[in-house]
Amino acid sequence: MLLFLIRHGQSQYNLIGEEAGADSPLTPLGWKQAERAGIWLGRFGRFDALYTSPLLRARQTAEGLLRRLDAPTPVVIDALRESEFHLLEVLPQFQHPLDPICGDRFSPLPARYQSFRRQVQSAVQHIIETALASSHERVLVVSHGGTIGTMVRLLIGCHGISIWTHNCGVHCLGWTDGRWEIRFMNQTYFLDDLDGGKSEQ
Repeated sequence: MLLFLIRHGQSQYNLIGEEAGADSPLTPLGWKQAERAGIWLGRFGRFDALYTSPLLRARQTAEGLLRRLDAPTPVVIDALRESEFHLLEVLPQFQHPLDPICGDRFSPLPARYQSFRRQVQSAVQHIIETALASSHERVLVVSHGGTIGTMVRLLIGCHGISIWTHNCGVHCLGWTDGRWEIRFMNQTYFLDDLDGGKSEQ
């Protein structure tokens, strides 16, 4: 099974900030990014399942992907929504780059992050259990930077690492021989020639 995680395209919030509102739509560039990502993802073949966050920028990204991609109608999962706080403010920090390999130096995870982790875990469990029961080979999830980073942290069993994802950046993890295998992270080269490229502005 291959699990593809894609962040939404550029949103109005990314472009102009808080005045766009918390649930802002895609910009014209964001729509182009989504279609371009759909073309690129098509090289992997048909997707057996497509899941999306309920937030508008994610649902529109899924719509843009489907203009160019062979996949079923998106299933909306509320637990794929973005956190209501900045995850970088609560993820563990270390004094030295080598501290993460010393288990006794991990600080307890803050309650806000633990709550968000449980939210994301419920989505991950539903997606994976459905994939296994239905023999899905390729699964695509459209979500948000913080949610996707938390999904990866859950699957690799490490919450002391920050995972950055560009607009329409794609991560791929494969379930192979009894372990998760990271195939690639934050793939965006297919956006390089677009106006604005992979900018987060």
